[in-house]
Amino acid sequence: MKKFWKIILWVGGFIGAILIFTFRKRKPPTKVYFEDKIEDKKEKVKIIQEKTSKIEEDKKEVKTQIKETSNKIEETKSKIKDTKSSKDIITNFENKYRKK
Repeated sequence: MKKFWKIILWVGGFIGAILIFTFRKRKPPTKVYFEDKIEDKKEKVKIIQEKTSKIEEDKKEVKTQIKETSNKIEETKSKIKDTKSSKDIITNFENKYRKK
């Protein structure tokens, strides 16, 4: 029976040690630690802002190119004749002169 109680005590101690290590209060980080983190984050923000500014410039260029191409498309469309009347003429010709 002594052996049984020793084993139970040992298991309880092991579980208690695990609980103590998991739920103990950790030492709060210092002010210097937070300041270092803030500086790192500020550097990352600057890098991201530079990248976004480059992307915005590229976006403006692409928009101007799109406007130019759309203007070219409109010009070519205005120059193209309407083919409906020619199709009507062809169908009339086929109806008149083709053998049935």
